Amino acid sequence: MNKYSYIFRLLFVSFCFPVFSQTPDYYSPAQTKAFYAMLDLDFSKAKTSIANPTALDFHLKSLATCMESFLYCDKQKFQIGKSLEVKWLDSLSKTPECATKRFAKAQIKLHWAFMSFAYDEKLSAGISMRQAYLILKENLEMYPDHKPTQLYLGLINTFLAEIPDNFQWITNIIGLKGDAEKGQKMIQSAKGYHEVLDFERQVWLLVKRPQYEEQEDFLLKTCDELVNEFGKYPTTKAVAAYYYLKNKQIEKAKTELAGLNFEKVTLLHYIKGLVAYHTLDFSSSATSFKLYLKNTRSENFKKDIQLRLAHMSYLENDSLQAIKYLASIKRKGNLAFYADKNADKQSSEKLPNKSLLKSRILFDAGNWEASKEQLSKFTVRTKIEKTEYYYRMARIEQELNNIEHSKRCYKSCIGFCPKEKVYFGPFAALYLAEIYLKESNKVLALHYLNTSHDFDHYEFRQSFFSKNAELKKRIGN
Repeated sequence: MNKYSYIFRLLFVSFCFPVFSQTPDYYSPAQTKAFYAMLDLDFSKAKTSIANPTALDFHLKSLATCMESFLYCDKQKFQIGKSLEVKWLDSLSKTPECATKRFAKAQIKLHWAFMSFAYDEKLSAGISMRQAYLILKENLEMYPDHKPTQLYLGLINTFLAEIPDNFQWITNIIGLKGDAEKGQKMIQSAKGYHEVLDFERQVWLLVKRPQYEEQEDFLLKTCDELVNEFGKYPTTKAVAAYYYLKNKQIEKAKTELAGLNFEKVTLLHYIKGLVAYHTLDFSSSATSFKLYLKNTRSENFKKDIQLRLAHMSYLENDSLQAIKYLASIKRKGNLAFYADKNADKQSSEKLPNKSLLKSRILFDAGNWEASKEQLSKFTVRTKIEKTEYYYRMARIEQELNNIEHSKRCYKSCIGFCPKEKVYFGPFAALYLAEIYLKESNKVLALHYLNTSHDFDHYEFRQSFFSKNAELKKRIGN
């Protein structure tokens, strides 16, 4: 799994907005004002615009508090919101029975389920998600044409289907299993229903990790459409910046961030720091990361930031400072997210060759030519280094459309890769299978798909199995 993928699914969830009616004038003027204030990240204005004791109002209060807590990385606001959740649900129970009421109740539970995941309270989150799912399921049975309910049932299915292996115990306890294909169909069913619902649908389509080239192209187009239709809102810019960053569209990410001037939105400092880091603009990156550390009230991303600060110091020949940052990783932050877990692991490892490290950073930015140039300066010595060298070179050459060279490098990677604990080999086999499938050579595609199972105990297992299953399905056709 892409290291930021799991973290920012939570960000996407926090950007969901309510749509309850088939008529465009369903919102009151005050609710509409609150809604657009949230789009503009003006949470104080949003809250003061919400005054009436209706299902929509309680939902909007919950959503505003949820978004503010996440974007400002403020655990105190999260705890306040969790305590208010009970009050909102109790007040909501006194409103008239209707589809909107049940939908709002499910939404409030979902808000704090996702926020609980963000703050590592996974069991509580799982239970709330189950409750929300059952409410939505009952609502759809009673009101089968209620598009917002269809949308969020689809979103829950998608989310559960992509929970990493190490969190599968949660779905076992709460008794729910995700179905990504069913979820995507339900999400698509809401297309064209309402402008704001289309905003939600497009954002949520970006949650799904693309498993093959055509899907990557489709989701990139979806993000472009989101920017074209809703690009004036800060929330859209933040979502798009993250998506472009995650999918190696670094220049587009920089463009979206350039229009964001909300200096007190803590999480944006982290995103800006990542973009600058991946363009080797270490001065700007360090400034953004340090602003995040100064303003955050959360332990999230602290380990990851310390690792990146160590990398930047090391590349700028300040080895002593790099060592200090590495040492601080064990003392700061938590292990709630993959980025922090990865940083904790790397803090005990030797810093890599500088050319290799630069190549990795540029590789993650999709700067293929520059990454290749740095990789070419790297003198490989060990078997593990050869494995990584050939894997990265193969990926770069594939992106540059040098397919024959790419295939040779993938095969070399598989040959050098140990059978355990190294992810380069199994993924090289999957990429080879994908290349041969694109060339209509199903025999070799199946051969390398089978080869991908010759490895064990490596990272990114959930991503591997998702991609493997998709390729198996396509080869079978």
